[in-house]
Amino acid sequence: MKTSTLILSAALTFTALSVSANQVEFEKVNNNLETEACYTAATKGMNATKEIVQKSKVSFAVFKNSVMCNGMRINEFAAKYFDKKSSITEKKTIQVVALSALDRSPESQLCLDAVVMGEKAARSKHNMRNTNVVCNGKSLSHFLKTFKNRKVVLDTDESSSIAS
Repeated sequence: MKTSTLILSAALTFTALSVSANQVEFEKVNNNLETEACYTAATKGMNATKEIVQKSKVSFAVFKNSVMCNGMRINEFAAKYFDKKSSITEKKTIQVVALSALDRSPESQLCLDAVVMGEKAARSKHNMRNTNVVCNGKSLSHFLKTFKNRKVVLDTDESSSIAS
């Protein structure tokens, strides 16, 4: 009984330490290059840090081997505190947009289908390969760019379909 309690206590302590390490908040004490680089390494990663250092016309190779962040080399500091997963998640925010055609004209259907299946496939489906089509006042290709990184829900009479 004591052994299992001890193991459980150790596991809970380790979990609590892991959670608190991931919830570190950083505060800059000044605005010098070293502080900015350490802060950026922890919050945005080494690629962003490299950009900041290079903008200051300092050799990044020399800089990263000479700067310490809270007693650690800057690349170790970034590896410990920068959370790549949350950074990637933030960059992949997707907006949801609902689209519906005002009429059943071939051009309107082409605009909707192009959002779901791409311009080339939609033009082929509707046999409109060399036709200039305007969707909401924009050329088809510009219209499609407005839906990049958005989830699109098409409202049709038959059924609803989703594109991402």
